[in-house]
Amino acid sequence: GMQILQTQQFAPSRGSQQWLGDGVYFWTEVIEAYRWIRSPWEREIRKKKLDPAQFRLIDHYCILQAKVSTAHARVFDLTTQKHRTAFDRMLQLMKEKVKRGRLGDKEVAETVVLNHMFQRLKFSEDYDLVLMSFPRQFHKYADFVTRIGFIWQCQICVKNTAIIADIAEYPLSTALHELEEQAALYTAVV
Repeated sequence: GMQILQTQQFAPSRGSQQWLGDGVYFWTEVIEAYRWIRSPWEREIRKKKLDPAQFRLIDHYCILQAKVSTAHARVFDLTTQKHRTAFDRMLQLMKEKVKRGRLGDKEVAETVVLNHMFQRLKFSEDYDLVLMSFPRQFHKYADFVTRIGFIWQCQICVKNTAIIADIAEYPLSTALHELEEQAALYTAVV
């Protein structure tokens, strides 16, 4: 985190684990970023049998925030019909190529499709970022029927790093208690 703060530049994440393709990832809500850093911290605590009071999360992890600015027309929004249709069409074409042996035996996952769209088909000339929301907490309301029985997590994958500015450390120490309460509330029934 310190190097990013000093240089004011993120290095894009790359590889098959990047579900929205290569780019710089942001959560739209701090609680999601907190849950994301808390998970490896908890694994480290369990693995090494550390005392959480001694191996404090805020001493080893931080949340960075930044201003991401682009025109609405330059957002490839996978929650819209238009952009989801473009993605689905490309996914279908790639699946057909796999069947005919033209793509090898690679698994056609989101990251492969989106990287193909942005790198080979030059979607990066028209779009600066990919936005996608996905549901979690399906079981939180299992005891009654509801159409809102989940929470949307929204993630942004910035393809054009020039639209990122004002990188700063989120004041985690002042918000830690509230984030802990939110995390406990929404992880209790996972």
